[in-house]
Amino acid sequence: MNAILRILLLWAGFFSLANAQWVVTLPAVARVAEPLIGPVVVLLPPGQSPHHWALRPSQLKQLSQAEGVVLVSPLLEQPVYRWLMQHDKGAKTLVWSQLDGVVRLSGGHAHHHHEDRDHEKDEAHMAHINTHLWLSPHNARILMQALAAKQGVPVTHLHQVQAQLDKTVERVRQLLAPVRQRPFLVLHDAFAYFEHDFGLNKAGVVEGANGDIGVKRLLAMRTLIEREGIRCIVYPAHRSPRLLQRLVKGLDVKLQPLDALGWQQTHYNDWLIALAKGYRACLTY
Repeated sequence: MNAILRILLLWAGFFSLANAQWVVTLPAVARVAEPLIGPVVVLLPPGQSPHHWALRPSQLKQLSQAEGVVLVSPLLEQPVYRWLMQHDKGAKTLVWSQLDGVVRLSGGHAHHHHEDRDHEKDEAHMAHINTHLWLSPHNARILMQALAAKQGVPVTHLHQVQAQLDKTVERVRQLLAPVRQRPFLVLHDAFAYFEHDFGLNKAGVVEGANGDIGVKRLLAMRTLIEREGIRCIVYPAHRSPRLLQRLVKGLDVKLQPLDALGWQQTHYNDWLIALAKGYRACLTY
């Protein structure tokens, strides 16, 4: 019986390795990773906010069996990051925000980050950083390079994928050229990296720094809209537009939903094009 049990355990281990996949926290990360390494497991369930994690036993199992894990930042996916560190999965983990050369935005300014092994210090610094860094084509290239190195992806394949991204970036620039200078607002600052990389003219964010949208702030935003002649407000497609509808009541302002997390697309390049078309439609008047 012992011999049979050992054989069964060996076979179980073999199938576990054979079925091992990369796990990524967000669909946004999957859109970047999949052209390089094929299908990945997305940890975030549809409809759940990346700002509010509640890890289930099934998700912990996925993490424990993963060939590798990609997350955006220790702060955005804090429970995931802490679990990985507590279970000695650091060697299997890629933290996008900590990759050398990544651009991180804070208050409209860009910061090039070099790896900091003091994670507590990094988490404190990240509290002042916009963590929605996946919509920067520059940052996407950095993650592609890191994934290719970790997974042993052929250099020719990496270059092919990045060449397609370069073509997409040029197409996005063409689509946005006629409207780049026109001012707009965003409900939540989820698209800052796209706006930064393509030089769009964001005039403000409706939500306050702590996500507050009180009466005083709404009145200030209404004044800004009228003073600057703003006719476009962009908001994440998973958020309700009701508050914005009240904000712009009686004004000639378009409300444009855009995919902030990548649920509506299956490829990063298509997602960038869709965003460009959304901005252009909102800013064409």
